[in-house]
Amino acid sequence: MDLVIRNGGLINGDGKTFHKRAAVYVRKGRIAAIEVAAAAADPEIVARETIDAAGGIVMPGLINAHAHGCIRGPSMPSGSKPFEGEDVAYFRNRHVLQGTTTLLNVCGLAMADEIDVDEAEPHAMDIRISTAHTPKNIEAALVVDGKGLSTRHLSATIDDLLASGAVALGEAGGGQTLGGGAQEYRFIPQAFLHEFGVEVTPAAARRLKNAVLGRYLDPVDGLSNSKLTDELEHCGLSGVTEADHVRDIITQSVMPSVALSLAGFDEIACEAERVGYPAIFHNAAPSAKRLMAAVEKYPKARLVAGHSNHPSFLPDEAVSIAQNLRRKGAIIDVSTLDCIGTRWRNDPSNLSRGPLWSPS
Repeated sequence: MDLVIRNGGLINGDGKTFHKRAAVYVRKGRIAAIEVAAAAADPEIVARETIDAAGGIVMPGLINAHAHGCIRGPSMPSGSKPFEGEDVAYFRNRHVLQGTTTLLNVCGLAMADEIDVDEAEPHAMDIRISTAHTPKNIEAALVVDGKGLSTRHLSATIDDLLASGAVALGEAGGGQTLGGGAQEYRFIPQAFLHEFGVEVTPAAARRLKNAVLGRYLDPVDGLSNSKLTDELEHCGLSGVTEADHVRDIITQSVMPSVALSLAGFDEIACEAERVGYPAIFHNAAPSAKRLMAAVEKYPKARLVAGHSNHPSFLPDEAVSIAQNLRRKGAIIDVSTLDCIGTRWRNDPSNLSRGPLWSPS
């Protein structure tokens, strides 16, 4: 035998089986046998290499179908500048150390030849890209940022990217263009720093964003000026400026791209039905209704409701929306940021109150 991996917990990939202790035998690069027993490996079997996996998990390589920042092209649905090579290498290594062997980078506006360029050397993972090159998605990116987009990115089409190796469409929408996490950790803090010279934490940015626009990004849901002033005080920003000024700053940061990004949902769904490739969508409180409409309008398309456990949803709301989307034909994606280190709480019973997702 070439290799024996012993004493580790074993996930065999059928979606339900977990052996607390097992041995895996490898010959000529292929799994030759698996033994589940107290000994966790036959001592009479001789191997050129033995790995003691006690305390670890042995499993098939994961396919991560929703990742960002693992290529050197424009980053995120905002078409921002590429991440530095050392950052890309770090992100990739984090993924592979958590068991990922195939990764789909869904920033959406990069070209196929930008997977490995400059300092980002080829990696052991099989890294693929998606495409969101439609007019409204590009417009939304330019409104928010777009500093990573060149002429060739702006003129590229879905067909161009599929012909050069893209394997999916999307991500339609994102935290940058739909008032999500990227607005909280990047764009709103940048706006406050530029306008007032003060630093705002992501937690404070989220609190103020929700106070001004609500979870569904509708200014009608915003708090009154007196209550917004209370929120400023809670965030340690009392006296920095008036409530109306804060309302304007946050609205100007978040809202210009939202309608464009939601219009991009329709474009991506239509293209997905036309070309027959799956399409990934940013499923969150502000976009769920538009995604539902796209699923109904394009029943032949394979539409994936990305991260359907998004933190903008209330728990019961997330479950209800996911179940409704699935009934209408969508594929439900549920995300976790660390399936190995947090395996104690990632049992399926903690992710679902019902049959939410398709095994595909």
